[in-house]
Order: sequence, then C-alpha cells, then structure tokens
Amino acid sequence: MATGVNPVTRRPARPSVRGGDGRDLRWESHRRERRQTFVDAAIGAIDTHGPDVSVSDICRYAAVPRAALYRHFADRADLDDAVASRIIEIVVEMLTPLIEMPDGPLRYGVVRELAARVVGSYIDLESDHPHLSAFVRAHAGGASVQDAAARALSGVAQRAVTTTRQHVPDIADVPDAQAMVIASAVVGIVDAAVGSWSRAPGGLDRATLTDTLATMIAAAVTGVAAELL
Repeated sequence: MATGVNPVTRRPARPSVRGGDGRDLRWESHRRERRQTFVDAAIGAIDTHGPDVSVSDICRYAAVPRAALYRHFADRADLDDAVASRIIEIVVEMLTPLIEMPDGPLRYGVVRELAARVVGSYIDLESDHPHLSAFVRAHAGGASVQDAAARALSGVAQRAVTTTRQHVPDIADVPDAQAMVIASAVVGIVDAAVGSWSRAPGGLDRATLTDTLATMIAAAVTGVAAELL
C-alpha cells in the first residue's frame, strides 16, 4: 500500500438490513451511516494522534459534540470495539485482492512470489499505520474484536484455498477442511510474526522480514502439499 493512504477512505457502503416501513428503513440506514461516520473519524484521529486518542480528540476530528457521538455508542468500550473491528476489516479488504495464484502446478517459486507480495503489503500497513495496529492489539480482548479477527483469518484463508483450487489442479484431492487448516496456520503465523516485529523495532529490516516469511511459507506449503498428494 502506498505510504500515506488513509484507511478511512476505504470504507464501503453498508446497506440497512432492518425490516419495517420506509421511514424505519431510512432511519436505521441513517443511524448506521452516522455510527460508521464516527468510527471512520475515530480511525482518522487514532492514525493521526496515536492509539491513546481521547473522545474529545475524536469529536474534534469529526467536528461534532460528544453528546452526538454517544447517541450512537453505549460507551467508550463500544466505540473502541467498533473501531478495532473496522480496522481489521479494512486490512482484509486491502490484502485479499492480492491473493491470486497463476495457473499451473504448485511450484515453490510461485508460492514464494505470492507470499512475498501479500506479506510485504501487510508489513507496509503495519509500518505506515503503526497507531492503528497498536490500537487493535490494545483492544484485542473484546468479544466483537475477537469475532472480527476470527472472520478475518477465516476469510483470508478461504480466499487462499479457493483461489489456489481454481488455478492449481494439483491440490484438487486435498479435502477442504485440511486445506483450510493449512491456510489458517499460515495466516496466523504471518500475523504473529509481523505483530512481534512491529513491537520490537531495531531487529530485522522490512526486506529481510519479508524474505524470511516468504521463504518459510513457500517451503511449508509446497512441502505439506507434496506429502499430501
């Protein structure tokens, strides 16, 4: 991702799902949009001022009074959970399109190139927006945040499995459950490794970290595939 890209601008439209007459639907849609506006403002404020940003900072960033914000959130914890969950969604939205395998056999070099592209982009997100990463880690204990993280891991793993099956006929006989375990393990390892790297600056540089993880992923995936096929 290019340096300086603001994740707030990546928000997709979210239609209302509530039933009722037209006025109820419009009101619910308005509430959801307003709530999302505050979440986006909070993400912008955190990205700018740091993970310990205050509600006052968020309101100033959104140009609204505190009372307006708390009409859409039960408390600060509710806001923080919504913000952390949305940051996770944004990361997945940005990384998922990069998972694209070429046609052909599951070769080491192909897997390594793909892994380097995705891992490098994830590292860029960590480097370009360290405050957002720190905020998510600080609020990882919330139930809704854990749900968002689980959905993110599952979604990225499913994308990897589906895309690979579409383009690599070699793995057609590997059961879906087994393929998902392998993909989920890879995603989890990358997330843990990059998170550890971001919390301990002064160790590996970006290029070495990317190279190390890409090499490990390619060796693991092709090695396991060779054993299973």
